[in-house]
Amino acid sequence: DVLTSRLNQQQLKALQELHLLPCFHNLVGHMKSNEGKWQAFIECLDPESCFPEGWQGDGEVSSSNKILQEALIIKALRPDRLIFVCQRLVENILGQGFLELP
Repeated sequence: DVLTSRLNQQQLKALQELHLLPCFHNLVGHMKSNEGKWQAFIECLDPESCFPEGWQGDGEVSSSNKILQEALIIKALRPDRLIFVCQRLVENILGQGFLELP
């Protein structure tokens, strides 16, 4: 499966830590039942733009919370792309262009 064949030990450990948080309880099950989507996400050049949907469960979350949750998943699975999702989070909270130099 995608969890054992594509992820290294550091990624698996980070995923286990996320699973302890209530908002991520559905994540591992979703990854197992949607392997193709998650494999594409892991291999994507810019995974922050091709995030698999449906892992969040039924709860309604704000756009900022959704991006923060995505940032934590990116940190666990694709830490090389964390800065880009963090930029998106800052712009979502503080406004488009906040990070641009005057």
